[in-house]
Amino acid sequence: MGIVTGVGVVIERDGKVLLGRKNSGEWSDYWSLPGGKIEQGESIERCAARELLEETGLQASGAFTVFSVSAEVDLERSFHCITFGTVAQEVRGMLANPEPHKFSKWDWFALRELPERLFRPSESVLQAYCTQKGMPWERTPPRELREAEFVKLLLGL
Repeated sequence: MGIVTGVGVVIERDGKVLLGRKNSGEWSDYWSLPGGKIEQGESIERCAARELLEETGLQASGAFTVFSVSAEVDLERSFHCITFGTVAQEVRGMLANPEPHKFSKWDWFALRELPERLFRPSESVLQAYCTQKGMPWERTPPRELREAEFVKLLLGL
């Protein structure tokens, strides 16, 4: 099992966050933040901007803020991912679905009304985002997500 390093991008408008419904692979029918794997030699911010544009057609016009680091492990799926939670301060463009083979649709969800089936790295990022905003996280994460707290302690976050 290799370790994948990626980003999750939070875009918030009017108290709602943007999530895409995955339609391929093991995580089909799960909702996910825009984001993906960091390519070799790519910065976190550059990856966030690239993935946001590729997946949604939206372009970041301002800086990204990195606000969390988490680790998710799913031994049954041979899945181990380190995810940097980022937030785009400003975006422009029209929301689109340029990768319909990856996402069936994009939609906006209130932070207190998130869908049940969240992609684990996205859930971890959203939990950290809500915590920073002073909002209680009312969902019970799987045991694997609690490892994110261990990573935060190691990194001094």
